[in-house]
Amino acid sequence: MATFPELQGTATTGKTKTWSIRVFDRGSDAGLVGVIETTHGYIDGKKQVNEKIISEGKNIGKKNETTPLQQAISEAKSSWVKKKESGYSEGDAVIAAGGAGGTADDAESVDSAVGEAKGTSGANRGKGVTEDVPSPMLAHDYNKRAKSIKFPCFVQRKFDGTRCVGMPGKGLFSRNRKTYPHLEHIAAELNKLPPSIVLDGELYSDTLTFQEIVSLVKQETLKKGAEEKQLQIKFHIYDLINEMPYEQRYANLQILFNKYKFKNLVLVKTDTCESEERMKELHATYVAEGFEGIMLRNKTGLYKNSRSADLQKYKEFFDDEYEVVNYKEGEGLEEGCVLWVCKTPEGKLFSCRPRGTREDRVELFKNGDKYIGKKLTVRFQELTNDKVPRFPVGITFRDYE
Repeated sequence: MATFPELQGTATTGKTKTWSIRVFDRGSDAGLVGVIETTHGYIDGKKQVNEKIISEGKNIGKKNETTPLQQAISEAKSSWVKKKESGYSEGDAVIAAGGAGGTADDAESVDSAVGEAKGTSGANRGKGVTEDVPSPMLAHDYNKRAKSIKFPCFVQRKFDGTRCVGMPGKGLFSRNRKTYPHLEHIAAELNKLPPSIVLDGELYSDTLTFQEIVSLVKQETLKKGAEEKQLQIKFHIYDLINEMPYEQRYANLQILFNKYKFKNLVLVKTDTCESEERMKELHATYVAEGFEGIMLRNKTGLYKNSRSADLQKYKEFFDDEYEVVNYKEGEGLEEGCVLWVCKTPEGKLFSCRPRGTREDRVELFKNGDKYIGKKLTVRFQELTNDKVPRFPVGITFRDYE
């Protein structure tokens, strides 16, 4: 058996949520299977328990072959790490591995999972979560929460880059509080600011594709030519993390950028918008300029380290995350290229062609096994009656954050 530490988080209502996961083996007609059991709910409230059965290991017949129990521990490890990276923190549970089906290797797997989610130092750049870095505020979808936006509001261009929290003297961090390695040209300017400042923005370049940006910001060891390309990336700032309302936060950003002259830190232009009609006009303008959409911010909105109705995104297409459960080879001109097989929360399967060059898609097909079980951001036109995306395109795997 393998039990991971209980994780806790705060709901929008202020209540404390708990989430835990454990793995054990169970006899079946086919022999021993691995069982992943997750439990979630509120402290002192009713808990919901779900089970997932792992009846087969992976890489059968190869050196890295896993048993069903080992595979279950591997998947539970991934789920635990992702949950912690989403903003949850450890409770008081004790890590344990043992029992009838447990081995020293199983215990090591649990310890490894916990180690990956611990804070990092300069020696571990880019690995694990840094605990004292605040989680950035996430946006709701305007199509679902429009009533929460109070016009006149502020609007900004939506960048197709990667989220970043900047802390002078500490570094640059992803949405999941992982350190971005390198990017010294940005860090050097960031370190000129007072240490109490915490900036929220996007790593972005209008001369690089989204895939290039993601590849460059996560490279531990820079490939040939990457250092020069990295210099094209700038830190576009759209918020300041503190307890003031947004109108005051942005005014303070303007004061900072008037005092300090930066080349690689860019203050995002912010416009006032009087109505939904005007918002859609500005959206069309921003998209024509090459941006992804528009962000709306309530003037009196406070910063939350979670999703907030005071920050909303509007795009004329949809995107969501789906689990990759398999992959296959394309046909005809797409021969040798990957097609992801994804699963909706309702259990429906659909195929999805990833964005990128032919060379990118060939490489993904060669390494397809590595991506099974990961969450793929999928962009689509609409959902069918069965809640399956129409005209889906795979954008990126969120493991870079």
